[in-house]
Amino acid sequence: MVPRAGRGRGEEDLIWYDSQGAIDFGGADAMVYYVNARNRAFWLSDMKAICDLQKRAADMLQTSQYPTFFKLRSLLREAECLNQIAPKPLSADETKREQQVIANALALLPIIGADSDIPAQDMIDQLGDIGDLSTTIENDRSIYFNLADQILKKSMKNRSLLLTLEGNFQVAYAKDARGGDFNGDFLDGNPETFNKRMDKAKELLEQAWALDAQNSNAAAERILVAQGLGEPRDVMERWFGRAIAADPDNITAYQNKMGYLAAQGDQGKKEAIEFGGECLRTQRWNTPIPGLLLDQYTSINPEGLTAEELQKPEVWAIVKKIYQGYIAVHQRSNAWRTRYAISAARGGYWADADYQLKQLGSDFSLIHITQSDYDAIKKEVADHMVKAH
Repeated sequence: MVPRAGRGRGEEDLIWYDSQGAIDFGGADAMVYYVNARNRAFWLSDMKAICDLQKRAADMLQTSQYPTFFKLRSLLREAECLNQIAPKPLSADETKREQQVIANALALLPIIGADSDIPAQDMIDQLGDIGDLSTTIENDRSIYFNLADQILKKSMKNRSLLLTLEGNFQVAYAKDARGGDFNGDFLDGNPETFNKRMDKAKELLEQAWALDAQNSNAAAERILVAQGLGEPRDVMERWFGRAIAADPDNITAYQNKMGYLAAQGDQGKKEAIEFGGECLRTQRWNTPIPGLLLDQYTSINPEGLTAEELQKPEVWAIVKKIYQGYIAVHQRSNAWRTRYAISAARGGYWADADYQLKQLGSDFSLIHITQSDYDAIKKEVADHMVKAH
């Protein structure tokens, strides 16, 4: 058993503490270094230290027996780090090193494209990362993506998935034309570029679904196109139905429907919250789906549910059910329990807050609250419990 490096936390925190414990203990392999580097960003602001660790992880992975998919991902992270820590503009040597890392990453794509065992969502995420890296380094999402796309066209047998990757790219590329946001200003002053890219995304994603009606990812992304093009709700609902018929746990489909509804003005926001109630009723606690109602409240108010809202019995009953559902299934994770304690204290449900805080002790999730704020909540709750007795 590798000793834990510090206190236990929530599920996100455990990745950092356990991986750091393995490294401190000695003999950690490439994957441990990789996950440690990826999660250090939650805890440290020293990008140089993070990037040094990421480079070590990438170097170790290239000579390891881990799947090629992880080797590619680690190289993309290394290139991203190089761009973040180097002074701008890059020197000739720094530019050469950065481009070599990217070339090494793209060189792995023929193997990845031919590997039918890689989950579709992982491929989607990876190609999205390539596009994001291209945007960061070249200020143009299409440069690296087009290179990757040409490689995958030669090696990928799953034509429907390839079309999905291309359709997803066009959606992101269209959003770039509005500063990365559906509601942003058109960067060239008119909607032509945005609409052209959205129309292309629509064509590609519908082709992908026509080839494979079980391609839930294509249907889920098509919901974003409906939002971007301002298509009527029945179009969105049709693609949402297709997405969850193929995969009832496709969180992207639920998130995209939520986003579509929330974008339809005040009435749409109310409908998004109603849809959040539908998500809760799925009871699919091994997915993020039941908790989407909380996410929707947070999108309306970055601080989440206000004290006034939480004090409404009907709202608290729903929120409490969400927290209890996740805690029952994810008993080792303190992330949900921490959120439960914060919400209970904010709403003035002192007994609920006291119970959750006692369960947590010092084992709370730093993802959701700082040490000082946690201590303040503990004191506030303790004071109220004394007065109650």
